Amino acid sequence: MDRLAFLDQEPPPGYVAGVGRGAVGFSTGADFKRDREDFDEEEEDNDLGSVDDIDEGGLLLSRKRDLDLDVEEEDKAYEEIERKLQSKRKRPAMVVASAVIASVSEKPRFNDLKEELKTLTDEDWLSLPEAGDMTRKNKRQRILDQQSQRFYAAPDSILASASNLGGNSISKKATELSAELDKLLPRHSAITQSSTTPMTEDEFLDVSAVDRDAKFADLKKGRLILASLRKSEPYKSSSWIQSARLEEEARNYDKARDIIQQGCKTIPGDEDVWLENVRLNMNDTVYVKNMLKEALNFCPKSEKLWLKWAELETENKQKRRIVMKGLEDIPKSVDLWKKLVNLENNQKTVEKLLSKAVELCPHEWEFWLALVNISTYTEAKSYLNKARKVLHGELKVWTAACKLEERENTNMSETKLMKLTDKAVQENKDAGPQVWYRAASECLKEGFNKTSRALVSSFLHARIVVDSNALMKEADEQIKNGDLEIGHYILDYLIGVCPTDLQVWERLLNTVKKTMNLKSLWTYYEKAISLNVDTVSLYLMFAQDVWKLSKDAEQARIVLSKADEKLDQDIIKVAVINLLFNSGQLEKAKQYVSKIIETEKSRNTKFWYKYIHILRCLDCSLDMIIRVSNEALTYFPTNWKLRAQNIQLLETGNDTNVAEKAAAEAVKACPSSATLWIMYSVIVEKRGIVMKARSILDSAMLKISNSPELNIAKVELEKRQNNITTAKNLANRNLKQFPENAYVWYQYLSLIPKMSYRKPEFLNALQKTQNSSDILMYIGVFFWQDGKFLKAKSWFERSLTANPNNGDAWGWMYNYLKQFSGEEERNAFLEKYRLENECDKREGRVYNIVKKNPKNYNKSQLEILEMVSLLLLKF
Repeated sequence: MDRLAFLDQEPPPGYVAGVGRGAVGFSTGADFKRDREDFDEEEEDNDLGSVDDIDEGGLLLSRKRDLDLDVEEEDKAYEEIERKLQSKRKRPAMVVASAVIASVSEKPRFNDLKEELKTLTDEDWLSLPEAGDMTRKNKRQRILDQQSQRFYAAPDSILASASNLGGNSISKKATELSAELDKLLPRHSAITQSSTTPMTEDEFLDVSAVDRDAKFADLKKGRLILASLRKSEPYKSSSWIQSARLEEEARNYDKARDIIQQGCKTIPGDEDVWLENVRLNMNDTVYVKNMLKEALNFCPKSEKLWLKWAELETENKQKRRIVMKGLEDIPKSVDLWKKLVNLENNQKTVEKLLSKAVELCPHEWEFWLALVNISTYTEAKSYLNKARKVLHGELKVWTAACKLEERENTNMSETKLMKLTDKAVQENKDAGPQVWYRAASECLKEGFNKTSRALVSSFLHARIVVDSNALMKEADEQIKNGDLEIGHYILDYLIGVCPTDLQVWERLLNTVKKTMNLKSLWTYYEKAISLNVDTVSLYLMFAQDVWKLSKDAEQARIVLSKADEKLDQDIIKVAVINLLFNSGQLEKAKQYVSKIIETEKSRNTKFWYKYIHILRCLDCSLDMIIRVSNEALTYFPTNWKLRAQNIQLLETGNDTNVAEKAAAEAVKACPSSATLWIMYSVIVEKRGIVMKARSILDSAMLKISNSPELNIAKVELEKRQNNITTAKNLANRNLKQFPENAYVWYQYLSLIPKMSYRKPEFLNALQKTQNSSDILMYIGVFFWQDGKFLKAKSWFERSLTANPNNGDAWGWMYNYLKQFSGEEERNAFLEKYRLENECDKREGRVYNIVKKNPKNYNKSQLEILEMVSLLLLKF
């Protein structure tokens, strides 16, 4: 049987025969030492060797020699250990310690070296090597890191494909690195002589150690990356430019100049590298000029270099010479031609230059426009015709032609201009609305109003289908962007197409109001009325704006009088009465309405009601007013407003019996009026007959089902009688029946004794009433009653935001400001109230009581607000 091969091989380190079967063995320290050294040698060589290195004597002979060596090394180790132990026994511990202390005390404490650190420069610090692995401990990991950083040559196929793609695939990583390095670029555009001063020792020491270390780490990392980029892509300008700017940021200006100079030598045909070199040397003008001469030898087609050279010259003559020399190399350079024209002061020379410029750069509109502006009318027309042929379909050419005609012929009509703009529309059929509106807006800003209007008109007339909604939307967009006139042009066109469309007229009139051009506004109103003679709303709008904007009540009355003569409608007559009444002309109002009543007594209840109210405001005899009221009831016995007015008059006379009888007759004549039933119940309650008052409300509820006013009145009656339990039960029932009513919620919440119990119900109230202005105000009232005034204010503000016409919310807000704000804030609030109250549409439970009281007819709005605020505190 053949001998197994593994028996002649060397056993692995630490191997003990039979240990797997339970045998016991041991390994000496020499074994582990030998094994470790063998492992290190293998790692260091990183190669297993070749077959030729094996001893010719065979494996057994080699094995024997290795064992002998191991024994010798083991003996040496034991001897060394024994020697060290004997030496320690001879020296007492205290002697050793004292020797160590003495040796340490004799050594210097590096004070001299620390002092020398102050003399180190930035370069010295940056050149310090990083602390690395100086042992073989992490050699394997270091070798792996080095292998991962190796570079390989790319095959020609990849280079070819990269060139087709503009080199993006190869330089992708470099671009990403460049983007990271852009953060290190300096933010100044030029270096002055003072900026080249290196950092002083004190400045360097003032920088904190952490910041300095971080800065140096970033700089070193950036240098390594950019150095790699310059080697891998030496013909890419960004590598050199960013390297120079990195050194500039580190204040190594000389090194920055050296790097960019090397870049110019490497890629002399790249203008960006030369421009960067110019920037870094701007403090030396002579040197820069010589540099530019050299750069232009390599980049004669660079406009930027020629312009930069021209900028460095101080005399216009030299500037012109350089620019003209540049035009010899780049005759079609737009920027050079512009520079040359701007440097010339002689108009004839400028005209010649522009003529040559349009010849060489025919598609540059600015040259044509400049030539037109300095030419005579006839020559300008000729130039514009040439430009139109070259720049076919260019809207600017047609716009310039229209401006020329409007400028030279001030009396030219818009119709003639539209002949030109119509042709412009034909050549630009694909241009969208915004293109034309923008062009018209620019003309308007330059003072060419006719051209602006003609452009819009031609474009709108060219539309095949007229979509009024789309046009109104476009007009709104122009008005929103501040181009009110353009919006007017669009609406004017719509008016011509749809002259009887009231919606279009309203939009037009509202936009004209924003301009506060009252003369134009009145003209539009007159045109609207002439085209819509029977439209009552136009007359009413006209009169209201005349009164509101012009403060001219007489002119507004004239407008309404004309409408009254043409149409003879009740709504216009009522508007005349309201105008006279609100402007304080009560006598005229009385005369006007009395004539109507005398001629047509049964025409309309509104005239009787207004007449009685005017008489009450004029403080006429109560008996006479009652007689007029009774007469009105003979013509309109079933009108609940006249009935309620009659009851109020009788109550004023302090004859409760007569008032009660009138109320009883009123509910019989108008059984569906909840207001009359409530008035009847209150009169009876005042007489002390509470049971009858309840019965009246119960009877009313049988007549009128689902009336929140009647249910609210029942709760109020029980509260006045201090029947809180009954009131709570009724309030709970009302809440289930009318959960969307804000005042029902207020009654329910007011009967909850504690604020802590009310707060959870606030959210339900807001949800059920959909955040109505009234419930927002009532929540603020509860916070006010609880002493949380700042919270109350925030809820009052929310209420006014939800409905600016909530008169009660204005009153509560004023209560807060009177107690807790300064005079300046309070005056600002009152001014806002006055301005927003020009056309009074405010309402409120308390506000209406004060406002409709005849005694307060002549009170100002601020006086009304004061009275409302005081009355609110009593409720």
